[in-house]
Amino acid sequence: MNQAATLGAREHVRPRYDTSAQHSAVVATAPSVAAASPILATKSGLATNPTSSPTANSVASSSKPAATTADKNQNASDTQTAPPKPAHKPANPNFSSGPCAKPPGWSVDNLDTRWLGRSHRAKGPKQQLQSAITRCKNLMELPEDWRLGIVPGSDTGAFEMAIWSLLGQRPVNALVWESFSSDWASDLAELGLDNLIVTKADYGSLPDLSAVNSTDDLVFVANGTTSGVRVPDFNFIDVNREGLALCDATSAVFAMEIDYSRVDVVTWSWQKVLGGEAAHGMIALSPRAVERLQQPAPRPLPKIF
Repeated sequence: MNQAATLGAREHVRPRYDTSAQHSAVVATAPSVAAASPILATKSGLATNPTSSPTANSVASSSKPAATTADKNQNASDTQTAPPKPAHKPANPNFSSGPCAKPPGWSVDNLDTRWLGRSHRAKGPKQQLQSAITRCKNLMELPEDWRLGIVPGSDTGAFEMAIWSLLGQRPVNALVWESFSSDWASDLAELGLDNLIVTKADYGSLPDLSAVNSTDDLVFVANGTTSGVRVPDFNFIDVNREGLALCDATSAVFAMEIDYSRVDVVTWSWQKVLGGEAAHGMIALSPRAVERLQQPAPRPLPKIF
């Protein structure tokens, strides 16, 4: 499926948010691709104004002066002009999908390939996975009673796993100010949560963190690299909260100090900060998150979760 088709398939179920207020609740579900995305509708040949008649459209378009050949050439020239390439390049060309530079001394020759072709359930590979989990838990100084695991699907898989498995018992407050947090809010809406509150800010700004309700579950991104804005600290989260705090920390782990007393779920992947590879994610769970997981699931879960 191409990108436009994929967007169209998801666009009709994505919610619209009332952006006139900072605390915006889900107000409606887009009924069609044309209504939800005028740009996409235009590209697909759909009418962007359902109240306009074909006659009215043809009259409006006929009143515009025809573009001259010079105008067309000028427009084509403007479209094809490319920005100059950067004059300076990084000294280290080895970048992973983060994109973060590989650590000094990185070489594919350093990889232990003796487990390639073996089942991940074999004794050796399981020991290798456990070693990575134990060393990472020590490096992060996770509390002793927290649990840490490796999961498929990079940070996206880890965070989706937490959303699907944990949320639905309480109202959910989603903080949105960049692309990934916006995606989480859309996914939460698609889960059909009864009480979803989206607190939104424009790119380059943070939403009102004081609006977070400690009785609600919280979903947020610690470091929004797509907008260049991160939370200054975790003090806006109540230590004695009743709800769970789910933190997408893929660009924060090993780069920011994380107050584990104020969060319950922390997810990340290895391509950020560490300069590792994607595909696998890690999820850290507080005792409160584990207790919630031990209750009946709020919805049917995909087997991969």
